[in-house]
Amino acid sequence: MHTSLSATDETRMFRSCNVQSAPARLIYWRVMDTDGQSFLDQLANSSGNGFAVRFSRISTRLGLGVYLNGNEVSMLYEAAFYATLCNIALNGLGGCGGKIKAEKEQIRLSIEREFMAARAKFWTSSGWHALTPSQKESVRNIFLRVSIREDNLA
Repeated sequence: MHTSLSATDETRMFRSCNVQSAPARLIYWRVMDTDGQSFLDQLANSSGNGFAVRFSRISTRLGLGVYLNGNEVSMLYEAAFYATLCNIALNGLGGCGGKIKAEKEQIRLSIEREFMAARAKFWTSSGWHALTPSQKESVRNIFLRVSIREDNLA
């Protein structure tokens, strides 16, 4: 993911995330019948979470609140959060001194599956289909990109 999360923020998120209960931790607010921009504003104003604030700010700049309802923004937030966790786990940024430990493979696989499921769910939403091609490209590149550094490829 190519947002401006610091390594410290990413490590803190990874360490605090219990994969089994992550969806409950991802969304700190109740999804109400709201338009997407109101939801993004509420997210930015009610959270001390740096990831949530950055997500809201970038989403607002991309105009996503116009096309996505609150539930769809929530789905994108969950997928983006898991994409960030994937990038942390797959690139050794999870607090193990930059090393990728073999015994953590099941955790990495679980995070990958959660990401793919959350992304697929978002991609089936009507809001995703309403986005312009350039917005879709931006969402893919900013929120949903998972990449492995070359030095971490086996």
